[in-house]
Amino acid sequence: MSAGRARKPAEPAAQTGRGGGLKGGGLKGGGAQLAYETLRDEIINLALPPGQHIDEQALVRRLGLSRTPIRAALVRLTADGLLVGQPNRGVQVAPIDLATVPAYFETLDLTQRAVNRLSARRRTAADLAAVEAADRAFREAAERGDGTGLAEANQLFHSAVAAAAGNLYLAESYQRLLLQGRRLLHIAYGYDEEGGRGEHLRRVNAEHAAIIAALRARDEERCEQLGAAHVELFRGRLVAYLQRPLLREIGVAGDGPR
Repeated sequence: MSAGRARKPAEPAAQTGRGGGLKGGGLKGGGAQLAYETLRDEIINLALPPGQHIDEQALVRRLGLSRTPIRAALVRLTADGLLVGQPNRGVQVAPIDLATVPAYFETLDLTQRAVNRLSARRRTAADLAAVEAADRAFREAAERGDGTGLAEANQLFHSAVAAAAGNLYLAESYQRLLLQGRRLLHIAYGYDEEGGRGEHLRRVNAEHAAIIAALRARDEERCEQLGAAHVELFRGRLVAYLQRPLLREIGVAGDGPR
């Protein structure tokens, strides 16, 4: 059995299927797809917070769907790692466990370097055009200040790079990592301490442009190095969020309670 070339990523609303199935993901009917996309977006954007119990009956009422498409969507979201099962209690939104974040970034670093190197070697002219189109979508989202659009366009960009690698299994593993990291990315793009988000986005744009240049030149070494640097930029942004001084303006000195 041959891995073959990875199929091109679909639009962001469906491309997550590369981690949990291709577009449609085996879900029959528009209701199941609607439920999947709605819940996925709410989880990624933290509207459904980590640890939130999922009430099937409430979803039936809210989405106006039967239990069958709701359950199909929940199964797919569980396969994506966005939901986790609870014995005798249904499912809940997967927690964000800080203890596992270092392992996540380690895996993302290894996978992204492999994806970038293979893409530089195997990309076609059509692949390069797809990456460039995704880069334009990211820049447009940045100009709008659209945090959700930024995260979607970022995934589309890296999905297009992965498609150029020509390895379906690697692309699917990478897509799963991208999807699971979307909540962290939402946090990273969502805050703006002292104008730092604008500088961060300028660096992301510069690195995307450098990746495209390395792909165009078929510079495997440079493309791999940029993949590692890009992961470090993401990690650094998240660390900056965790370290931000929330109480800088609040004075706590005094004589204490009287």
